[in-house]
Amino acid sequence: MLLHLLPSPRIKQRRTGRNLTIDARNGHAVGLLFLATLPLAHHMMEHPDVINLVMCGTLLAFYIGALCAISLGLRDAQRYHSQTIARAARYKGRIIGSAGLGLAVGLTTTMRGGSVEHIVLFGALTTGLSLITFGIDPLQDKGFGTNTQDKRRQTAPGAHSAA
Repeated sequence: MLLHLLPSPRIKQRRTGRNLTIDARNGHAVGLLFLATLPLAHHMMEHPDVINLVMCGTLLAFYIGALCAISLGLRDAQRYHSQTIARAARYKGRIIGSAGLGLAVGLTTTMRGGSVEHIVLFGALTTGLSLITFGIDPLQDKGFGTNTQDKRRQTAPGAHSAA
């Protein structure tokens, strides 16, 4: 609805300087998930005892770290899909971020006094749904199979000179 009115985030490619647009639906969804941490921050300010501050601060760090990892993974995937020859990112941001988000939800359930079944259920559900929403990072390199230099590296040095 209103998400289409917001400007889509742009990133600059290092070599060419072209602007790349992140998929608007996923980019804005991460931005909205940052707003979901506000009730936890409000709870932290409302009950300022030491244990609550440490627990809520740790949970906020997990949430924000996971969401930053997802947004970096979306940026890397956009770069990967915009090029014809690209290496897969070594840092799998969307997978790590989704697992961190599931861990954060599980820890939040623990803080609220949930049972073990609820902790595992909510954590696994959050991880699965965020992987479905944001996708899985590219796991393989793209476009390197046709290069003759790569084929030469894969063969033994003696077999190459015999031909």
